[in-house]
Amino acid sequence: MPGRPLRHHLCGPPSSRVITLVGELDFPACVQATPSLALLAIAGRDLTFDMALVTFMDAAGLNLLQSVRQKVLAGGGTVEARGIQPPVRRVLELTGTDVQFVFQRRPREHFGHPRRDGLSRG
Repeated sequence: MPGRPLRHHLCGPPSSRVITLVGELDFPACVQATPSLALLAIAGRDLTFDMALVTFMDAAGLNLLQSVRQKVLAGGGTVEARGIQPPVRRVLELTGTDVQFVFQRRPREHFGHPRRDGLSRG
């Protein structure tokens, strides 16, 4: 049974981008997303991965995140991850890569996702 395909969108100024990932970060999704995410992995740019809506991640997804991270760090930029869900966090912990990412812990509504009550954050 196919899962939710990965989508991503971008926001923020060019020097500090937030990449919101939605769906499954698995091998098929990485094949699709690698070219566009590679363009965003400009050395020296600060990147934040908003992963609140990532439901699954396998080794290919982890490799993609690490590849982007290495390129950004090589130029002095930073990489953060926020909204990591328990199944994805477990993959990071099992592989020992959880220490490679700075994690932000804030409620989902602060990540640019709409509030569930339909009210704006004016």
